[in-house]
Amino acid sequence: MSEPDEINGTVQAVRIGQNHEPAEITIFYTPHKGFTVHNGYLAENEGKRSCGRAYRRLTIVTPGGDIIQVRRYNDNGEFRCDSRGYWLVSRQAIV
Repeated sequence: MSEPDEINGTVQAVRIGQNHEPAEITIFYTPHKGFTVHNGYLAENEGKRSCGRAYRRLTIVTPGGDIIQVRRYNDNGEFRCDSRGYWLVSRQAIV
């Protein structure tokens, strides 16, 4: 079964923030087109596997020079932030 973010014409938007401050980075994912990062630089987009699950590891550099590592799992479209002090503010599918 296809996830909502894999349906043609939809975009998945994920906002990442630091501690209790407003979101600092926004990641947009479009099927068949990939990732676009607003207010940051996508330094690395690498395919990985862990515990039998495939994911994309994104390394993002913020305007302040911080490095954020994020995973997007291929099987369900779930995002996880691996960097301390940063967290996912929101995730939504935009049609």
